[in-house]
Amino acid sequence: MFPKTKIQLCIIHQIRTSIRYVPEKDKKSVIADLKPVYKAVNHEKAYEKLLEFDDKWGKKYHLAMKTWMDNWVNLSTFFEFTAEIRKVIYTTNAIEGMHRQIRKITAAAAAKTTGAFTYK
Repeated sequence: MFPKTKIQLCIIHQIRTSIRYVPEKDKKSVIADLKPVYKAVNHEKAYEKLLEFDDKWGKKYHLAMKTWMDNWVNLSTFFEFTAEIRKVIYTTNAIEGMHRQIRKITAAAAAKTTGAFTYK
């Protein structure tokens, strides 16, 4: 329907997904080593940093690395935008917050409508 739509996955959610496969003792180091990937200046540098991350952690935490490689196309859309825009789209929390508010309102409206048809 919208062929020019660009998909960008949330970096924060990607980090959370990948560290599920990492024991507690290495989580801080793994997260620190991921930072250069999503803080890179462009797509090429980011991919270089991702490969460096893979060299360091890939064998030990294959599944953590696999989540990044499997999602890379939709994670790297991020680098098509300027640094200012990236700060905004780096996480989907603002969008999720708006959706949460809409669900809250529609759930309350649905409850009122359903209650009108109950018998006492």
